[in-house]
Amino acid sequence: MSEYEKLTLALQAVVAVTAFASLAFLYRQVRVMVDQIIATQEASRAQSAIAIVNFLQSPEVREAR
Repeated sequence: MSEYEKLTLALQAVVAVTAFASLAFLYRQVRVMVDQIIATQEASRAQSAIAIVNFLQSPEVREAR
């Protein structure tokens, strides 16, 4: 194996390791983003429920019941 082939093989190994590390990092970022979206959706649902409860507790609605 020539010196050029050894250097090329080493460079390809570095590129492969870097590519897999980048993919793992991107996967982790996507997982965190999905968790953030889920948390935002749950907070939105809770805020909607609170708004309904506040509406039902308003004096006008209480008098109408």
